[in-house]
Amino acid sequence: MEIHIGNYLDSNNYTNWSTSGLLQYLVEKENYTTEDATNIHNAFRCHLEKKSADHNMFKYARNKAERLARTLDLAEVTQFFNLSPQVQEQDQRAQNQEYQWAQRQQDQRIQPQCQFIQTLIHDYSTLYEQKQRCDLKIRVSDTQVFEVHSTILYARSSFFQEVLSTNKVEYEISIPDVSPQCFKTLLNFFLVKRVGHMTCQSLVIRAL
Repeated sequence: MEIHIGNYLDSNNYTNWSTSGLLQYLVEKENYTTEDATNIHNAFRCHLEKKSADHNMFKYARNKAERLARTLDLAEVTQFFNLSPQVQEQDQRAQNQEYQWAQRQQDQRIQPQCQFIQTLIHDYSTLYEQKQRCDLKIRVSDTQVFEVHSTILYARSSFFQEVLSTNKVEYEISIPDVSPQCFKTLLNFFLVKRVGHMTCQSLVIRAL
């Protein structure tokens, strides 16, 4: 307690010294209660009297310390600690309400974006499954040909960005070292048709 009071007075400009300021500083450092009120009152007054008698300090600082010591009221200190649990409870309720409000705001932003992403995924998957507007063929292992959309592959894969940027064959590409089943799985991933355990909400949060 003595150390905290000394630190409060030394770390704050004398113009900011106050009983309420000290008490708030103390409760942030230790779990003081009403039972400590008398000791805090006496210790604070003692420190203030020492400051007011210290001629190495500015005159205005000595006067401020003298006024605080003269007007220091034990009832004010006791009342602070009586109200402190109520204040902390009110602060906690306010924080909870603010968190709940922020969560509702986030959910309201996420919901329409989830619907949009789900629609987008469905539309792209439908294009692929029905082979609509496919503009590229990929021959895998020289055994199977996949009809795909080059713009989707370009957007989803750095490998295909490089291939489609440099390959002069605009309609068909050969990838001999990948099995058809593996490539089909990759296509599903590129189309966001299956994203494992990742939910739509987590996708949106990552994008925010």
